[in-house]
Amino acid sequence: SQMFGGSGLGLSICKDLIGLMGGTISVTASPGVGSTFKFDIVASLVPPEDVILVAPATPNTAAAQLSYHHSTTLKSEKHVTAPDITTTAAKSLEGTKVLIVEDNIMNQKILRRHLEAVGCIVFVAGNGMEAVDFIKKSHLGTDAEAYVDIIFMDLEMPLMGGIEACYQIRNVEKEYKKAKTIPIVALSGNAREKYAEDARAAGMQDFIVKPYEKNKLLSLII
Repeated sequence: SQMFGGSGLGLSICKDLIGLMGGTISVTASPGVGSTFKFDIVASLVPPEDVILVAPATPNTAAAQLSYHHSTTLKSEKHVTAPDITTTAAKSLEGTKVLIVEDNIMNQKILRRHLEAVGCIVFVAGNGMEAVDFIKKSHLGTDAEAYVDIIFMDLEMPLMGGIEACYQIRNVEKEYKKAKTIPIVALSGNAREKYAEDARAAGMQDFIVKPYEKNKLLSLII
């Protein structure tokens, strides 16, 4: 069974969004086998380096696997894109130590690739519990090299989520009398204001909704 259940609105929202883009969505299902959802939309080509894509979590069972299909019709259009700050970031972020706290392996790899491309030293924790242990070790001095400059924290993870992990990290900082707190940026696929409020109440400095732009992400470190 999945760790976090949804409200059941996902497919309805998908239908509405695809409809707004002039597309269609359909489904075929076989009992005991699974379901296949297909959608067709008209879209313009976006350079893949401009956006960090959020991959779906790996299914626990074969029956839960989801396949999808999409087709795009490219139109000749003029686009104005924001300047890429990668070059500037590479000059100012060299050696910056970043902890990624994320349970989705694909998301870990994508975020790590973008950060290492600008010279960051990246550490990864698979859930909030691992993140708290990591911070404890760095504060105790048993792994001083792992003392990080910023943390990117997913909110919904197994064993311990991002909110509880943030509370515990702030308590660790108080316990070891660290004058400077480590900035923690919340990452969430949920855009509701309540999530942002909970993150800030726990002691997080910023809140980013997935999928997020690479430039926006890097601007929080520079």
